[in-house]
Amino acid sequence: MAKLKKISAAFIAFLMIISMVGCGDTAWAAKIDGYEIRAGIYIYYSYSAYMTALDKLQDKGIDTENKKEVKKAKIDDIPVLEWVQNETTKQLKKYVAIEREFERLELSFSDDELLEIKQNIASIMDSYGDMLAKNGIGEQSIKDVITSNYKNDLIMRKYYGIGGLKSVTEQQLKDYYIDNYARIKYIKVDLKDGSGNLLEGNDKEDRIKMAEEYLQRLKDGESIDDLIDEYSEFTESLASEAAAATATGENGETLETTTVTTTSVTTTEITDTSEEVTKTDENSNEETDEDETSVTTIESSDDEDTNNSEETTTTNPYKNEAIVRKVTTAEQSDEDESDETTTLNYRPSKKSNEAIFGDAIIGKPFLVQEDDACYIILKLDIEERMTNDDLWSEQMKDSIMYNLYYDEYDEMIDEIADKYEVVKNEAAYDRYNPQKYEFDFGNY
Repeated sequence: MAKLKKISAAFIAFLMIISMVGCGDTAWAAKIDGYEIRAGIYIYYSYSAYMTALDKLQDKGIDTENKKEVKKAKIDDIPVLEWVQNETTKQLKKYVAIEREFERLELSFSDDELLEIKQNIASIMDSYGDMLAKNGIGEQSIKDVITSNYKNDLIMRKYYGIGGLKSVTEQQLKDYYIDNYARIKYIKVDLKDGSGNLLEGNDKEDRIKMAEEYLQRLKDGESIDDLIDEYSEFTESLASEAAAATATGENGETLETTTVTTTSVTTTEITDTSEEVTKTDENSNEETDEDETSVTTIESSDDEDTNNSEETTTTNPYKNEAIVRKVTTAEQSDEDESDETTTLNYRPSKKSNEAIFGDAIIGKPFLVQEDDACYIILKLDIEERMTNDDLWSEQMKDSIMYNLYYDEYDEMIDEIADKYEVVKNEAAYDRYNPQKYEFDFGNY
């Protein structure tokens, strides 16, 4: 009898599922301007909106692991699930606007773009196909979403690319780059001890004096590269002295002095800054935005009796250079950013960044003192490196285009989308509750 009850309960649950599906066709979520949005696309954008909502709730101190707390929470005085549905609808309208605009402008993909789209879809499906299917997202929906992103990019270029419908010129992009990026070499002289504590008294004064002497020597004509090497040797010697100070106690235990943290200046060459990369110098606690570059060539032997080749390292013409970006007031105004996050955006430091894009003169070194370090900085002419095979690459032009015009473009798409009539499939909106999704994309 007990077994029969269990079977009956399972059968009843099955009937309930069938009846829920039968309440309405939930294969589509909305019809926008006559365009039918499949459920999988709705689920995709709903999940994205839900993740944004969770971030906002976390900022408000709400435990997002507690689904009961999340469910009763509000964003902008709107219940969170209603807010997610509203945001999802906005994204679906933009999705349709992109489809319509792509058709209107008679745009099409190149063979390379089609291949790239196909490869992206295959990669996602290979890694997450089962998980996506479990949550109601099929391969066609993934294809539609990825293709929409590529269409969005082509529409953006049609309007704001060089020579596009908005008459953007290359000179406009160059002017922005020159105003907002700088080419520098610098030495960071730490005002901290090996434990990371700020120096005080004579120790601090001696370190500041060292920085001032470096600046004067630079003004007197010495090479900043030589001074960088000299300072690196100094920090290395401090580390060696600390290591040599290891002693043995009365009981035979090893007593070690605090290791002095050394600071070196990374040899850098930026060839593509379309994406900002933050990494840590192996010899420093300082984060940098630059990529390390080594320049090597393979030269064939002139000796006819041998076919051996030898690898030689050529001189890097941009040794010790860094390309830094201006931090603007607009970038600091985001209320969601903490003061700590904003501070980390400055390179090499807050005062240094302001000075570089303020009164600094190309070719004239200057010193900036912060609480934890002194910076000897030499600003160089960035236009000298603005060639197609160096800083002024196609990737950089794209990056500048997006920095300058994406907000304007996005507003244009919103204006198109706002005119659309939306017919919601309430059954689908009710059925696809984002709190029930089970996604885990890892570090993808």
